[in-house]
Amino acid sequence: MSRDLATLQGSPREVARWQKAQQQLMGKQFALALTGYRELVKKFGGVAQLWFEQGIAAMGELEFDLADDAFRRAMELSAKDVTMLILLAQQYQRLRRLDQVRVCFERAVAADPASAHAQISLALWHEKDRQLDQAWECMEAGLAANPHNGYAGYVKALLLHRKGRDAEAEKLLRDLLARDWPDPRVRISCRYLLAEILDAAGEYGEAFRQLLEAKNLLRRTVNVAKLENDYDRADANRRKLHATLTP
Repeated sequence: MSRDLATLQGSPREVARWQKAQQQLMGKQFALALTGYRELVKKFGGVAQLWFEQGIAAMGELEFDLADDAFRRAMELSAKDVTMLILLAQQYQRLRRLDQVRVCFERAVAADPASAHAQISLALWHEKDRQLDQAWECMEAGLAANPHNGYAGYVKALLLHRKGRDAEAEKLLRDLLARDWPDPRVRISCRYLLAEILDAAGEYGEAFRQLLEAKNLLRRTVNVAKLENDYDRADANRRKLHATLTP
């Protein structure tokens, strides 16, 4: 624990200020939250979580450069914190700062090469960037660290598919689906990928069945109505912003 964090947690008054800023952030009162975080980081600049939350508040206010600065500071303070580095990568994806996404994932792997989460996150990033050899290396490292990680198995099947080895990918996916994984992402992702492979092979009926099952699983594990409302709200905000920028 950093000295600043210990000092912060030892002051009920400052903890209350932090909690208030967090409540404002969760309530999407970004301007108010940002004001609170600015004051907090002046006093406790060594607390990575404060910079991370300030970055999110800045994004909510469309202060993208300020968000980037806050996330960079959080990254500097989190050299050995795999979880924080992966969370920062996810926020940088929202910012579309793609170079920083890669840096965060690479630092997460460097912080703990035995972390399956870090290795698989970097593998998926390389896959998106069509760097399949690097992705394969990370996937193998992730599976070596945790051979029973179902999502790592899915990523292996995905990379086999990307390499054109669909028969191997299909067998692996069916093996994965035969097991009862506690993480619903494994079953959902496997069925989506299996549907894609079967469709390419002309097995349209089975592909449709797998796709339908994946969608049904997804609906049982997420609040679809909330996602739709969030999308509609974000779309409305984008339209308002576009209207202000259009002469």
